[in-house]
Amino acid sequence: MKMEVEQLCREVKLQRQQVSKCSEEIKNYIEERSGKDPLVKGIPEDKNPF
Repeated sequence: MKMEVEQLCREVKLQRQQVSKCSEEIKNYIEERSGKDPLVKGIPEDKNPF
């Protein structure tokens, strides 16, 4: 019970943000970096070690 109360006390101090704002920031972050991501872009055959 004590650990649960301590956890709740920590959570109360967190600064909350709107989901719509956070999701927009995550979307922008992913879109900005997707060109460099080998899982999205793929790996050229000449650089693929397999």
